Amino acid sequence: MTLSRRSPSQTRDPIAELALLDAAQHALRDEPEQALARAEEHAARYPHGEFEQEREVLAIEALLRMGHDDAAAQRARRFIARYPESSYRVRVEQQLQRAAGVGASPASR
Repeated sequence: MTLSRRSPSQTRDPIAELALLDAAQHALRDEPEQALARAEEHAARYPHGEFEQEREVLAIEALLRMGHDDAAAQRARRFIARYPESSYRVRVEQQLQRAAGVGASPASR
């Protein structure tokens, strides 16, 4: 019997995944660049991880806070297309509206 080897990116480690996203969440307010970097690191290490949707929501928010509205909108549209039934859909739609400048106040950015 031959055992298949998983690459590190395919290994399921929800605790490590969550720790990376927790670091992204903590950085989001004051260091959105770091939050985005942690989200991108998560995507590289766990492309189909258990917290893929949470990662994308964090990345979109980080892009908005950095003023990268076009990139945030593009990522939000991809999220909605990929996860049309997601419990995060309403939040992502709100992010998409913020990216388009609809109903956004300077303080919310």
